[in-house]
Amino acid sequence: VARQVGEAMRATSCDIADFEPAAGTLTYAAVWAREMTPEDEAYVGTVIPLADRPARLSVVCERKVVEYYLDDPGLDPIERKVMEKWGESTAVEVPLVFADEVIGILGVVDVDPQRRYGDADKALLQALAVPVAAAIHQQRARLRRLSRAPSSARRPARREPSRRLHLRAR
Repeated sequence: VARQVGEAMRATSCDIADFEPAAGTLTYAAVWAREMTPEDEAYVGTVIPLADRPARLSVVCERKVVEYYLDDPGLDPIERKVMEKWGESTAVEVPLVFADEVIGILGVVDVDPQRRYGDADKALLQALAVPVAAAIHQQRARLRRLSRAPSSARRPARREPSRRLHLRAR
């Protein structure tokens, strides 16, 4: 899904983070980049306390579309440091909303410092966030069902060996 969104947005990379309101955290569930590195792959599963990335609060709490530009003198210093670390120049993030609940963040990044996200880009990302949120919700529901199922229902049934396998033609 992250790849499809990234390609549709003509972005350098795309990430999807799950929002845990009770814990006040984001957990990166998917990352795609045109040129994946081991660091990109290792980022999946990273948990970020929102206290460490306060700019994300407006995405998950106020449901705002947030843009970040490395050349913006007013860019939050924390975001600037993260963008510099990853070689990012521009980024835009939107909330993932399902059943009127924010369940995560969908973000795209570009390394081109000339890239600016216009209204059409932001509208497209918001539109793409709808099926992404539905897919995440379905996956969570499936995982909840599996976790409640008896352990025998989660494992594939063991096949009894066929007795015919031991017979030889004479």
